Amino acid sequence: MILFGITTLNHNNYTEPLLKSIQETDIYKEGLVDILIVDDYSQKDDVKSLTYKYKVRFLGKDKPKGLTDSWNTIYKYYKNNLYTNLYIANNDILIPKGCIENIQERLVHYHSVSPLCNPEGIGNWKEILHYNVCKRFDNIPMELADNDEYYNTVQGMVHSEVHGTTAGYEDTDFFHGFLMCFTRDILRNELPDGNLFNPNNINIGNEIELNMRFKGKKGVALNAFIYHHKGITLNQKNRNILENFHK
Repeated sequence: MILFGITTLNHNNYTEPLLKSIQETDIYKEGLVDILIVDDYSQKDDVKSLTYKYKVRFLGKDKPKGLTDSWNTIYKYYKNNLYTNLYIANNDILIPKGCIENIQERLVHYHSVSPLCNPEGIGNWKEILHYNVCKRFDNIPMELADNDEYYNTVQGMVHSEVHGTTAGYEDTDFFHGFLMCFTRDILRNELPDGNLFNPNNINIGNEIELNMRFKGKKGVALNAFIYHHKGITLNQKNRNILENFHK
């Protein structure tokens, strides 16, 4: 059983399409994915209403504590329950059919696996440029990959490109934070205080710090793709100051 944790802070207009996309996958319909939303004290949107509509688990907060706290809350819920693999996701992504299944296959060989992503969702951060689906496959144009109406089409294309070959995955030294996927061995990376991510990094720097001390093998799933909306907090200044997100 997979725990699929989603972090939120308002923006139901992003979270709802993500929930729909997950619940349209075969692996979810087979009862192998459990969805948990952890919300960082949203005041503009009623995030909890989505949990009733889509019948998913929900953990809220009594005050804003930041993204890293949400990630750690998901990790602790996973740790204390009998799940096999842990997925931690931004709420501004879309999961195509076949993506999770292909990641699961790679998690047999790796302790962490990350999918490819659309160019606009990747941006210009050099550590994750190798996840750009268009740089991997010449036959996938940016206009297609960056259009959220075709995320299932792009997944079908990357799957077809590597299906039946030995080129479906490769090692990496860095996993991105849009969708982090771990095996149960993630517990080996727990900090002395019981957290997975350093709580001193309130909103940013969290996955960088974990990448640096990660115990295990990291891989890229070349046959798995996610669509990532251009960062909804990307242009927010001083992103480690909570008040900037709770005005």
